[in-house]
Amino acid sequence: MLGLAGRVGAQAVGYSRFRAMVSASCIVPPRPRARGLVVRNETMEQRLTRAKGYPYARPSTSFIFCNGHAYTFPNSSWVPPSHWNGSLQALQQLQVTAADGSTCRLQTVLEREGVEDSALLSADGKPLPLTPILAIGSNAGPEQLGRKFPIDLFPAGVVVPVGKSKKSMSERCRASRWGGGVCRYRAACLTGSIVTGSSTLRLSCNVKLSCCEQLMAFHRWCWGTMMMLRSDCLHALQVIQCVLQDFDVVYAPLISSYGSATATLEHSPGTSVAVFITYLTPLLQQRMHETEGAYNLCKLTDVQLLEGVSLQHHTDGEQPVQVQSTVYQYNHQHGTLHMPFTNPGRSPVALAEIQAHGRQFPALSQVQMQAALKAALRQVTEDELPGHGGAAHQLLAASITHHTEGGMQQQHSEDLDGWIMTNLTQHSLRRARVQALTKAAEPFKYSSCEVMMVIGTALSTSVK
Repeated sequence: MLGLAGRVGAQAVGYSRFRAMVSASCIVPPRPRARGLVVRNETMEQRLTRAKGYPYARPSTSFIFCNGHAYTFPNSSWVPPSHWNGSLQALQQLQVTAADGSTCRLQTVLEREGVEDSALLSADGKPLPLTPILAIGSNAGPEQLGRKFPIDLFPAGVVVPVGKSKKSMSERCRASRWGGGVCRYRAACLTGSIVTGSSTLRLSCNVKLSCCEQLMAFHRWCWGTMMMLRSDCLHALQVIQCVLQDFDVVYAPLISSYGSATATLEHSPGTSVAVFITYLTPLLQQRMHETEGAYNLCKLTDVQLLEGVSLQHHTDGEQPVQVQSTVYQYNHQHGTLHMPFTNPGRSPVALAEIQAHGRQFPALSQVQMQAALKAALRQVTEDELPGHGGAAHQLLAASITHHTEGGMQQQHSEDLDGWIMTNLTQHSLRRARVQALTKAAEPFKYSSCEVMMVIGTALSTSVK
């Protein structure tokens, strides 16, 4: 039994072709019930540091994230998965450097951390499909990756353990957190697409499955055909340094549930921006979806993504390992925040922490942006959104106009911390502020963009 979405797909393309499409898919749907992230035992000081630390430090070169640690390696030694020739040897032979400066082959790290070949291999012994998804903000930071793939969520290790049980998939579903009876999952929603190299089987936005049996059946089909993996295997996350041309990393119309102003991508002809790309197996991809509420998974085509080179080396004339023209990216559902709100010349605002060459937009650091949002949103209450400009917007205009001339005027740190604290502790107020920001957003301006999956809503609580 495929369930409603699966039956529609099978009828549309034929049963055998549908099976092949799911088996070869590079984009997987989200779980029917997302596993949220709660960072336990954080002090208030730690929460404030986290909110103001976005997008967090990242290595100066490409790295493998495994079991909570980043193992770096020179960009020039990276061999893209398209050149692996059906073997993991190129990956295993990478010479990586640990935080303590020691070096060894990646194979040694994987063995020490308990990551077996079968974590990256399908049942036929070939490498699992790896989907390239841009990491423009916190997804390139080991600190954030450690929160997204925590030990308490994945008891077998910091990175994702997957199913080995000899029980049937339906038995595992009933025994897992998917269980709980039909009523618990009645009218659950699933949104997404199954994508192959030449075909897309799109699931309608918010397809309603009549009961949990249909919902589990569809996921049973996806995971049963795609992931013949073992529960004691871990995954190593590959995070590759890149340069993306004609785009910039800017602020989204979002204050996250952990208090940060988050990032999205915007088209910016003439700009080259430093980004990373993550190569995700189906299970890692599914987990990443869970942490991207309020964002769309988009497919960008006709781009120039220079893989395996830093921005500095690119400007010095160094060649990338390869150039990709198609890549996936999480972009905010409402597009880009434009500021000041009521100024005819309002603009996207870039993240000052992200390096770019030929930047067209004004840039603010996370702390500067928090102060600017505090000024702009001070009139917002839990029950009322700002209707028009005023003194708050004039302060915001001044902050953006003068930040290149020595930085915006320093706000009292305790006052700013107090404002951030209201976003961390007063959820309805934060949501009202987010709604106000979405009113000041404009859609993503790149035309060669296809939305593959809608993840949650603008008000979703996630670890983004």
